[in-house]
Amino acid sequence: MSKTGAQALIEEGMEKGMELGVIKTKQEALIRLLNIRFDTISREITKKIKSIRKVERLDMLFDQAVKASELREIESELMNIR
Repeated sequence: MSKTGAQALIEEGMEKGMELGVIKTKQEALIRLLNIRFDTISREITKKIKSIRKVERLDMLFDQAVKASELREIESELMNIR
């Protein structure tokens, strides 16, 4: 049994919604980690993190944040993101 056009659109919308949910969760986890490790982070850093829409990039930044000895290490990575 084949899908109707409406069913395909609904599934596509659900997939996009789930992907956005994963991205938002990863953004929030990274922000929380940075706040815990380095006390308080600037609004600029928070805004930059919230602008990232690639799961792989957020994962890489999270890993770097775990290992970083200074917030500057993460700030320099974030400033290179366009």
